Amino acid sequence: MPRFAWMAVVTLLLAAGLAHGVPQTPPSLSAVWETGGIIRLEDGRHTSRVELRQDIVGCLGQLYDAATGERFGKAEGRSRVLDVTTSGGRRFVLLGAVAAANCNVQGRCGAASGPNVTLIWLEIGADLSVVNKQTFAVVDCAGARGVDATDDWPDTLRLVNGALTVTFREFGASADVVGTVAYSRRTAGRGLIVSRQKPRE
Repeated sequence: MPRFAWMAVVTLLLAAGLAHGVPQTPPSLSAVWETGGIIRLEDGRHTSRVELRQDIVGCLGQLYDAATGERFGKAEGRSRVLDVTTSGGRRFVLLGAVAAANCNVQGRCGAASGPNVTLIWLEIGADLSVVNKQTFAVVDCAGARGVDATDDWPDTLRLVNGALTVTFREFGASADVVGTVAYSRRTAGRGLIVSRQKPRE
């Protein structure tokens, strides 16, 4: 068979393979926080906005003082995109959402308390939809969960060597429970791994 004929056959086979679902490298993905608990996803050709407001623990609206009726400021803090990665043809995003504990500064978790912090793990499909989702609030005033006192969340919530581990404490009536929530880029498909240690008696 002439050389050009072999090349034509190879080209046809490759084209047929692509048409029948030969695995392709997924396009690169980017993620950017927008206001109101919305994350914007882009893969070069497509854009999608995913609303995560209901997954964020705390207030994303305007702060107000119920005693005076005064409204001021914004409750939404500096949320961050912590990781965007591809593993085994699947795409994952890890987010850190910071929000005031509640909108009413006179409430149980008022202005004196620090912000709530929620970790959000997403698996993103080819059409930029959310295939899987997992959330965990490492700081939740109403849920009596927190971490060692810190105001430097941008530095606290960051991957080191492709991994993130946050130690939290759940405050109970009898004894506190200490636990960790962990994420690793190498095993991004596992999502957030939460473990707790039983309190000592």
